Amino acid sequence: MEFLQPATWSDALAMKAAHPDATPIAGGTDVMVEINLDHRRPASVIDLTRIREL
Repeated sequence: MEFLQPATWSDALAMKAAHPDATPIAGGTDVMVEINLDHRRPASVIDLTRIREL
């Protein structure tokens, strides 16, 4: 699984365009539970927590 950490909103949009199947997360509670229980394994995750605009 690729873990992407954009610093700006424009970086996040560019990453989503480059990885259309990526799952964005802000807190990750639901997504991380699914990953830990092997219910779901996205190819990429975009961590939005470092983006100040959000």
